[in-house]
Amino acid sequence: MKWSRAALFVTAVVGSAAAVQQALTVRDRTRYPAPGLFVHVDGHQMHLQVRGPDSAAPTVVLEAGMGSFSPNWYWVQTELAPTVRSVAYDRAGLDWSRVLSWLGWLGLLRALNLSRGISAGLPVRQVAELRAGAALPGFAATEPAQMRCWSVSREQLNAAAPLGDLPLSVLGVGEQPVGGELLTALQHELALLTEDASFEIVPGASHESVISDREYARVVARTIQAVVQAARDREQSSSEHPELQM
Repeated sequence: MKWSRAALFVTAVVGSAAAVQQALTVRDRTRYPAPGLFVHVDGHQMHLQVRGPDSAAPTVVLEAGMGSFSPNWYWVQTELAPTVRSVAYDRAGLDWSRVLSWLGWLGLLRALNLSRGISAGLPVRQVAELRAGAALPGFAATEPAQMRCWSVSREQLNAAAPLGDLPLSVLGVGEQPVGGELLTALQHELALLTEDASFEIVPGASHESVISDREYARVVARTIQAVVQAARDREQSSSEHPELQM
């Protein structure tokens, strides 16, 4: 009898937590509708945040870090918007892309607020969007899958062939409490992939704040603009002097 009562109590608590999480998730979806557009890729719905002029110039694709999604790029996209078209997207299972199985969650991710580290410095709206997205069950399911893919992507990067004279800029950060020397060395290796490369450390910035803090985001945007301009110049030179491409 005691076990039966305990089981009933646990069931009631779990059911209540799930109901609260469901209600809060519905509330968040009402408060924070997808700001961008949706496309379907291999049967998956993907959310894109597109900003900047639609022109023949290169379009910049912004790849969010682990556990992050499109609102994290707000400041960088804002700085780029007057001159450069950029696309920030949510990987499948994160935020507005392919969230399916959230009814069973108990709201623990919401209480932990796992987005706190990546959202510091962003506007209130984007902070709230990141927190709401990180509270969804798809977040916890997707993160381990991304971690498992790291070894595959690292092998692909290690096997990358030289990029000739393609323009490349690599930014490092000044605040890396864990594995700083190793990460900086790996970033230096990236810069060796091309003859037209630059490497810069952003003093004071961390892995998270380099895009969430507006001051550091300006540095990121300026670096992107420089690479885009170099790509434009390279394309123009090729069109004017096709014999150089022989």
